Amino acid sequence: MSPRCSGMNTSGARFASVIFCPQTAVYRVEKGSRTTGRYVATDYAKCIGCHICADVCPTGYIKMGLGE
Repeated sequence: MSPRCSGMNTSGARFASVIFCPQTAVYRVEKGSRTTGRYVATDYAKCIGCHICADVCPTGYIKMGLGE
């Protein structure tokens, strides 16, 4: 089972990946409007591949790759 986005990092800051994204590519999704446990989404047209979102994600939900 893969980890789920809890929207909370270990220090209690809400949505760290949304806060720290320099391009605003990672954004909050309202609970219930997407897959259960997924509270962030990515606009890949804005993403520059800096990996900051993955680095600050406490659950490891955000993975970086070369695409499919």
